[in-house]
Amino acid sequence: CCNCHPFHLGRMHCHMNRVTAWFAVFLSTVAILQAVPMPAPLVEQAAQAGEGTASGPENYACPLSPPPFGCTVPDIPIHPVNTTVRTLLPQDIAAIMAIGDSVTAGFSMITYRSPPDPRLLEFRGHVWSIGGDFGSTTVGNFLKYYQPALLGQPTGTTLPHSSGAGLDAAVSGARVEQLKPQVQHLIQKLGSHEYKHVHDKWKLMTIFIGANNICGSCNSSHEWISGEWYESHLRDTLEDIRTNIPKVHVQLVGLFNISKVWGAATDQSNYCIKEIPHLDECECLASHSAKDLEAMDSATAEYNERMQKIATDYDAQGLDDFNVVFQPAFVNIDIKQWGEEYLSYFDCFHPNLCANRFMAIALWNNMWQAPESKASSALPSMLSAHCPVEGQYLQ
Repeated sequence: CCNCHPFHLGRMHCHMNRVTAWFAVFLSTVAILQAVPMPAPLVEQAAQAGEGTASGPENYACPLSPPPFGCTVPDIPIHPVNTTVRTLLPQDIAAIMAIGDSVTAGFSMITYRSPPDPRLLEFRGHVWSIGGDFGSTTVGNFLKYYQPALLGQPTGTTLPHSSGAGLDAAVSGARVEQLKPQVQHLIQKLGSHEYKHVHDKWKLMTIFIGANNICGSCNSSHEWISGEWYESHLRDTLEDIRTNIPKVHVQLVGLFNISKVWGAATDQSNYCIKEIPHLDECECLASHSAKDLEAMDSATAEYNERMQKIATDYDAQGLDDFNVVFQPAFVNIDIKQWGEEYLSYFDCFHPNLCANRFMAIALWNNMWQAPESKASSALPSMLSAHCPVEGQYLQ
């Protein structure tokens, strides 16, 4: 069976090809929604988003607005080219990259329930780890304060299951064993005219992966759910990056307990109670049995342990031009405490624009915290962006 996760349209009929099935459901859903008359302003917004233009969230209501990025960027004196990944400053980063699944593709981030909204798109310009839409709260835009020439940020939207935009190569529905084609895509782009001048400069890579594997963890017939499988394929991916893309600081972002999405979405809304099982996006979540949810939590904990182990192993190698760190910013976040207002209004499953904004702040803060002091949980109301000070390096 094809399997997906809280943050992706997936798990389609097993007798159909994965891609064909996904697009069949996507297109049929769009057709149904588009058949309902919409006010002219929303039609115009949807058309603009479909064209891949920057998707303005002006009318998107969030429980909280993120605090403005209040850092005063100092005049940066000319300094020698940094020769080691161990002492990277924000201005050393010439390009930003990301791989993963629909969370990093921005699927269904800005959608509405009333009136019905056909914009089942990937809103990459607002993605927490890399997005480049003007004014959006993202790690990429934070970095751009320090490095105005930063390359790689995607803007606007893409169609679901696309190969990405900018240097965001995430593919909706991907599992850990499907990361290597994304790396190959980045290798090709970095060799293009647009990016070849940053090929030998420092790059930041964010990897968020595993939720689709977790969504099958309650089914022992799946070979791709074990911790050994996860670690082996993630290590293979990292070696591909190390041997083919020079000067990379990689951050593996820990996974939160996806099982909590069920509680967050069903406590408040009859719409969500109906839609989560109906869309069947996550095999183990759709059943919402205590046994299946426990299996998901166990897999999540093991994947996080494996990521931490991998990062420790790379750090011990002491390489100057490549390193891997583990960022636990989301590990102990309870999505139920955040609430339904931070989930996609279409499927009560993917993180919406509101969530992406605070995910960006949580990750950014992790990037400046020592390994033993990294935060692993926060409520949106507690988050504000840290301002790096002299002597602080990417960690």
